[in-house]
Amino acid sequence: MGPTEVNPKIENDLLFGNFDDSGERVMNESDYKDHRDALLFAIDVSRSMTQLSDKLGGVSACELALKSIFDCISSRIIENSYNLTGIILYGVKTCNQCRVLMPLSIPDSSAIKNLRHFLQDAELYHEAFQYNKTKSPALIADLLFLANQQFNSFASKIPSRRLVLITDNDSPCTEDEPKGLLYAKTRAKDLYHLGVKVEPLFLLHEFNNESFDSSRFYDDLIYDTMLETELADFDGLDQLEIKAKSKTQPLQACNLSSEILSRRTIRRPLATNTIVLNAQINIGVQIYSLYRPQVASRATWIYAQGEVAKTVDHDTRIVVKTTGKDVLPEDVRRTYRFGEDFVKFTPKQLSKFRYFGEPTIRILGFKPASWLKFDDNVRPNYFIFPTDKQFLGSTRGFSALYQSLMRKDKIAIAYVITQKNSTPFYAALVPSPETDLSNPANPDTPAGLFLIPIPFADDRRRVPCIPADQQTVAPDSLVGIMRNIISKLKMSKGYEPYRYNNPALQLHYRALQAVALDDEYSDLYIEDKTMPKYNSIENRVGTLIGDFDHAVKDHLHISSDSTEAKNGLENEQSSGQKRLADDGTPITKEVKKRKNTRPEFSMKEVWRLYQSHIIHTYTNDQLQKFISRLNLKKSSLKGTVKELLVDTLVTYLDTLSSLDDLETAFGESGGEVNISEAAS
Repeated sequence: MGPTEVNPKIENDLLFGNFDDSGERVMNESDYKDHRDALLFAIDVSRSMTQLSDKLGGVSACELALKSIFDCISSRIIENSYNLTGIILYGVKTCNQCRVLMPLSIPDSSAIKNLRHFLQDAELYHEAFQYNKTKSPALIADLLFLANQQFNSFASKIPSRRLVLITDNDSPCTEDEPKGLLYAKTRAKDLYHLGVKVEPLFLLHEFNNESFDSSRFYDDLIYDTMLETELADFDGLDQLEIKAKSKTQPLQACNLSSEILSRRTIRRPLATNTIVLNAQINIGVQIYSLYRPQVASRATWIYAQGEVAKTVDHDTRIVVKTTGKDVLPEDVRRTYRFGEDFVKFTPKQLSKFRYFGEPTIRILGFKPASWLKFDDNVRPNYFIFPTDKQFLGSTRGFSALYQSLMRKDKIAIAYVITQKNSTPFYAALVPSPETDLSNPANPDTPAGLFLIPIPFADDRRRVPCIPADQQTVAPDSLVGIMRNIISKLKMSKGYEPYRYNNPALQLHYRALQAVALDDEYSDLYIEDKTMPKYNSIENRVGTLIGDFDHAVKDHLHISSDSTEAKNGLENEQSSGQKRLADDGTPITKEVKKRKNTRPEFSMKEVWRLYQSHIIHTYTNDQLQKFISRLNLKKSSLKGTVKELLVDTLVTYLDTLSSLDDLETAFGESGGEVNISEAAS
């Protein structure tokens, strides 16, 4: 999870404490630096890693890894300019078979340009990726020692340090070379004590027979910190079973790019909290945010008149406009409107109003799982997982709570304050079963408890109920045709968000990268994958859409004829005493169709017909008066008079969001109008 964006309103920090208007704590620059990340990539250069593969698009695994790392670095420097990144190649033709391609540092534009030039220059690339046919037994130990030097020299004060190991060789040291494994274990322990987390990417492709057995070498090198600390007390599970599940599974080489990009940000918790069951039982947990809207990077003022551009340091002051004197923060009051008056508060008073207690997740009771409705999910959910850093045995207590909820099909209702000075809310603790990731159809849902905020009474809105006699119900024939259309347009795997990037965000990133790397800015193009595929839609349901259009027109024509006949019959019957012929029988006369068959006109009627897509049932005179009252310009499309009037009106109504906007527009144009007068 990436860091939260810094609030640009510096005045809030200056006057009202470090909180925004909603009462949430605002992240500042120190928060960014506290969560900096040092990411070091190590690529294994071997015969199988440098061979071209058709499954990888005609490139080698090394080249694919380096291109993916280039994209990852470009994204990291835009999202967070404090992160460090480095690249090491091991197994190459050098004295110690290791080469630092990019030192561990904050990449600047020159480093990105050099890496891109390295990828584009074929001669330079092949020279660097010449593998050593004779591997040293201490190759992995030398790599880990070099990584240790990089972290000690350039990232000694950074809390998050990660080494991503990319290889397809599950046995870099043979059984005849036991010292190689011993040396590697020693260096791996040094990294572990330094706080460096090793994240291996074991590749499967045709050149290693689609097999990788991590137990042959790497299982003894990768230390799982969560296994040794947080899961040590896990009750009811076999420790060996936990250890086996904690090891990294190999991945297909074609998925290498997405795996590298997924490591561009650190997975840090949003907050640390406590589940309170009673006064004696507290369970320490960490709160994670699974989804966070990604926004454009914040702009920073720079001074560009010197030889080197420098960041401008902000200094915000409040002065009296008439005298120019500075105003101290304690002399400023914030006011809120209360009727005709203004209520003033000091910053200290505001801080007290926003304090509801210490962060807590207090269990209030339990409910059946069916009690939670789908429409209760109104805010982003959180995921909580145990940690023993606050209270020893938290993992054991969390496991007991989780297993009890799963076994009894229950959920817990809790009073939640996620962080200090944040607004409290009620939430449901919903257990999530662990899914079988070997089946691609299963969602990647972690096993644990989800924190789902429950709406208050003030959050719920009463949806207006439409009477049954005013509801427009489609006939079964139209419903059947539309059902076929929807079934043919339905995605087989549903909506997969990982396949669709935000085009506006990607264009912003591409523009920043183009300016930083002196690329052509005018030729930027981002493919919007969310655009409908019109040719595919036409091939699948083009005929059905035509049938549906004809069926709708036929249904509206029949409905209009029946309505007119009914209105004429009612008028004939309500005209009083019928004239009788000489033989005493009523004199029948032909029903005269009225020019205006609509009842008294109203804004609600127009809006309802517009939403039902039957606005064309009004006469030309009615539509003409409506359009002239709004001073609308007639459509320039070719067609009949009725089609032009309908297109003009519908185009205008498409710009409105609600009935209130339509009534406001009529009020500005001179008040309500009775269009039925146009027919007389």
